[in-house]
Amino acid sequence: MSRIAALYHDWTDPQGPEPIGNGKTFFMSDSLFNFALVGTRQLGVELIDDDIVNTTSTEHARVWQAYFKPAVLGQAAIYNGYAADLFKTGEIICATGSTAGVLFYPQTVTYPDNSSEPLELAILPYPVFEGGEKVALQRGAGMCVFRSTPERERLAAIFLKWFTAPENNLRFVSSTGYLPVTKEAFGEIMSREIKTVDHENIKALLQTCQTMQKEYTFYVTPLFEGVDQLQEKYENCFKEAAQRARESYLERLSAGTPQDIYEAVADQVWRNFVAEFQ
Repeated sequence: MSRIAALYHDWTDPQGPEPIGNGKTFFMSDSLFNFALVGTRQLGVELIDDDIVNTTSTEHARVWQAYFKPAVLGQAAIYNGYAADLFKTGEIICATGSTAGVLFYPQTVTYPDNSSEPLELAILPYPVFEGGEKVALQRGAGMCVFRSTPERERLAAIFLKWFTAPENNLRFVSSTGYLPVTKEAFGEIMSREIKTVDHENIKALLQTCQTMQKEYTFYVTPLFEGVDQLQEKYENCFKEAAQRARESYLERLSAGTPQDIYEAVADQVWRNFVAEFQ
């Protein structure tokens, strides 16, 4: 994906009205923390060790570099929002995100000159680092029953049992982008349900998820007190580091080759990022 981002950026660079060095951005990850969490797991190590981020592993360095370098070079997006926003104006053409985000992607792209064209999404299995295992993140909203009267608690339990039954659950997920909660629902029942889905993006999503359920290992985010704050810190530190490095890169662009300039601005930024989690 990083190689494609570089090719796309170079291909669009001469086409733009701005000077050389302003090629278009290709890719965005909706969550850089999840990107790192899954990427390191695909390479055989854990990002979280004893409730802290392990930034010192060679695997994490590889995952970090896979997004940081394209971001500095203008090939990947650093944006405080969701990729679906950037799809609306054609600022990016590739992204990773949650299945539930599928309904937020637009049906048309509107360009700065106010022209527009239909958007066709190709929904593919989650990308895998070269040499890594097929691992994807399983993460979603939970349901709970509050303490109440015995009768209310009993009825709540009955509802949850009904809601998570394969056929009932599939009717819900086929209109929302969420995934089933049982293995049974991924099989023949989902194949039947897919035929009845009108929304093309959700239909494509369910077909892809069927493939992933067979071929991928699903990884659950470590749960501990403070994990949300740790995720927020990782995301913020990454974005701030990439943004500063991007600005420095653009300022120096006329003074050398892109690779030389990148190396000059990236080394200390990486050291500072690692130090944030020591």
